[in-house]
Amino acid sequence: MNNFDRIAPIYDRLASLVFWGNINRAARTWLDTIPVGSHVLIIGGGSGQVLEDLCLLHLDLKITYIESSPKMIYLAQKRSLGSNKVHFVCDPFPNAKTDQLFDVVIVSYFLDLFSQVDLKIMIRNIYDLLYSDGMLLVTDFHIYKRNYFHQIMTRCMHIFFRVCADLQSRRLQDIHQELLNHGFVLKNNKLFFQRFIFSATYFKENNG
Repeated sequence: MNNFDRIAPIYDRLASLVFWGNINRAARTWLDTIPVGSHVLIIGGGSGQVLEDLCLLHLDLKITYIESSPKMIYLAQKRSLGSNKVHFVCDPFPNAKTDQLFDVVIVSYFLDLFSQVDLKIMIRNIYDLLYSDGMLLVTDFHIYKRNYFHQIMTRCMHIFFRVCADLQSRRLQDIHQELLNHGFVLKNNKLFFQRFIFSATYFKENNG
């Protein structure tokens, strides 16, 4: 099972230094498209940078924040929340799945952690948690098979996180294609760092 407790103390520094700040920059891209007053589910939010980014937008959100690492949750609880109300849940997803439906689900650098089989399970669960007109915000890595730079970067990341965080995945899956396969439709997409990072919004089919 993925375990990010060991890298929690250096997680923010890694995110700001690696890829010249594009990790956080990409994750902020579509936050301002979230409607005011939305019920938002954040899955695998890490140390909570996204909470401060949302705080600056003054959207009066109700947020459920799911993170499996106790040390990451501890850091996230120290973040500025502003007018947003946040319920923290320290449990792996989808174990922490609730019966509540959400207007928005945010997954940043989360879906890349899983094998193809588990990725399909994650996406199906996310789909079921969204209202019919709900929005999914995804920021993650995408590898172009003929791009050797992408292949090298992916290999290095997987080695690092297998050693430091017991990473479950052995290779990066095609997250975008799996989302399309499970009934999501792409609305917005922006690429970063030589197209290695993407940030996109998706809606359920026939509701985009």
